[in-house]
Amino acid sequence: MLVVAVGTSASAQFALGGHVNALFPIGDFSNRTQGGFGFDVEGRFGVDKTLMTSASIGYHSFSQNAGARLNFTPIMLSLLYPLSTTDVKPYLGAGVGVNRVSSGQTGLRLTNSYFGVSPAFGIQYRSSEQVYFDINVRYNLTLANSNDLFDLLNRNAAYLVFNLGAFYTFGQ
Repeated sequence: MLVVAVGTSASAQFALGGHVNALFPIGDFSNRTQGGFGFDVEGRFGVDKTLMTSASIGYHSFSQNAGARLNFTPIMLSLLYPLSTTDVKPYLGAGVGVNRVSSGQTGLRLTNSYFGVSPAFGIQYRSSEQVYFDINVRYNLTLANSNDLFDLLNRNAAYLVFNLGAFYTFGQ
């Protein structure tokens, strides 16, 4: 991403913002957890009118049986492809990264890292030169293939993330 950022023109835009999340486990993961909530902070860099890069970090928390919580910290790098250049801009995206997963009580917390992928579909609405709103849905898949005795995820974890957020744009 650094090479792409350095090699672009001076008219590039950088946006910083965040989302609040509603989380819905699907597949086998829905048998182990209930819906959850979360948030993320994201930086987006417009390479040109047809491509954006994104770096984000978030916090996703799910309820489990007996009151326990399963927490994900996704750290993702994404490419976003706008389908329009108007003020209402639908886009497609794909992200890869690391999901830090933790569970347990304070002092007895287990944490592990897993590879994750996250395709997305969203819509941006530019309300002014500097501010735009973003709504998207992501499919977050955390790949767990480990025989570790203390492994938190003995199977893949899949969930839908519904995001609602706002961004402030720096640059032209």
